[in-house]
Amino acid sequence: MSTCEENSMSQTADAASAEDDGLTLTLIDLPDVALLRLLSYLPAKDLVAAGQASPRLGALTREHMPLWRRKEGVFVFDHVEGLVDLLQVVAPVQTLVYNLSQSQEFLAEFSFVEPGGNQQPLVSLKVIAPNVECFKIITKKSGPRLVALEFFFFERGPEEFFAGLQDATALENLTLYWGDPDAGARCTARWPQGVVLDRLVILNLAWGRLLVADPENFGAVTVRLPTLNSDPFQAVRSLIQAHSEKLRHAELSSWYLLPLLKPCIRNLWLLHVHSDEGVSTALQIPELRQMPELKELTINVEAFSPEVESLLKAWPAPSDVRVLELRDCIDLAVVRGLRAGRFKTVISLEITLVGQIESDVDSGRLEEGLQGLPNLAMLRLCAKREQPMPLTKLLSRISVTTIPELLLAFIEDGLVTFNLAPITQHDYAGYKDCRELVRRAPQPLHVVVILRCVRVTMGFGVTQDMVATLFFRHSVAEQCETCGLAETSVCKSIGANIHKRVQVKL
Repeated sequence: MSTCEENSMSQTADAASAEDDGLTLTLIDLPDVALLRLLSYLPAKDLVAAGQASPRLGALTREHMPLWRRKEGVFVFDHVEGLVDLLQVVAPVQTLVYNLSQSQEFLAEFSFVEPGGNQQPLVSLKVIAPNVECFKIITKKSGPRLVALEFFFFERGPEEFFAGLQDATALENLTLYWGDPDAGARCTARWPQGVVLDRLVILNLAWGRLLVADPENFGAVTVRLPTLNSDPFQAVRSLIQAHSEKLRHAELSSWYLLPLLKPCIRNLWLLHVHSDEGVSTALQIPELRQMPELKELTINVEAFSPEVESLLKAWPAPSDVRVLELRDCIDLAVVRGLRAGRFKTVISLEITLVGQIESDVDSGRLEEGLQGLPNLAMLRLCAKREQPMPLTKLLSRISVTTIPELLLAFIEDGLVTFNLAPITQHDYAGYKDCRELVRRAPQPLHVVVILRCVRVTMGFGVTQDMVATLFFRHSVAEQCETCGLAETSVCKSIGANIHKRVQVKL
């Protein structure tokens, strides 16, 4: 029997004795099990109030995370003490977003996050505060549990930030954001090189793109570039230097920030960069040629398709990248850069489209790029907006000689329908293309179509469903390794299983 159950039985007996003596019972007299059951029905704010009512209730609300499931609340305090009292009764914080503001109020948004799949639920806290002192208090209390941190406007208090960060001993994922990369130019903060957060493997760096007036062109603006040798950036570089053997993943809001990664660049496995004006000078950055361990590369293309295409054509060799993602592509012109053969080791390619495709033109561009990926085994095409034709047309018109090793293709497309019935082969024309592609492919190809079905009902309401269909050659009863990979990926993508499995007869 557990200690909690023994205590509950003892408290139940005491409560029964009190009733026999004619005494009045209060909520606090209930045994733990019964009390936890009652507390679970309270909304977040009432649960906080209950926890602050007595030490026993506070211990229960703090130590039993399931009490906070599907609960969220926003709290505003005039003083930091109010936030301290809140932290005394809520479950330990595991993800923290800390935003420095000009307001003198302290705002805290508490929520319980359930990522789904095999991931454990997390307690998340978003704080808006006027200073960094509050951050130090939070990390003092939650540091051993804190796994992810986003800190905005780092330049306003790097010394205090570093002091608080040293208590986040379980931290795995850190995001630092500068509002003004050249503010705080006189700061002398440096991370102590003897202090290492052993679990820190992911670092995200972002800076605000400051637009300034162009004195030579009335009405025009230019982007003010960050000064990488300024003190705030030197402070970050000292943090990276201390963790150069730990950091494996890096995400940058600009190609201009790449030199900051010099201390850890040789150990990176994953790099994710959002394109901006700096992409045109990326090839001049020495650090780009110093990533022998890089296995995954993600580039947000956006409005810089020609520049990214040129970058891919001239990417420093040798490259051992296995996973390549091109996100926010306006068209598929950027994919042509892969034909140069700088990424022959890539086995997985993902392309996300935010523009509209031109079937013949973009199909030719895709085919041209795939010629430079002879080992490609997995391809994912995703359309973020409604297309004039099924996205499957891109693959239906390419030669199968360009996909000699392709085993799994994902196509995420959209469909608007006025029909409430289940989706059939007649509703989405791309299903026919999938069958033909499976028949033509040199390998036993599996094709997954994920449809975002926007259903207009009775002309009054709109609902959205995600429907996944898997096409393959073998019998429906057979479950191969590729089927398992497809199932796992679909579940991660839409939080549901594949709806229909279809055998394509040769």
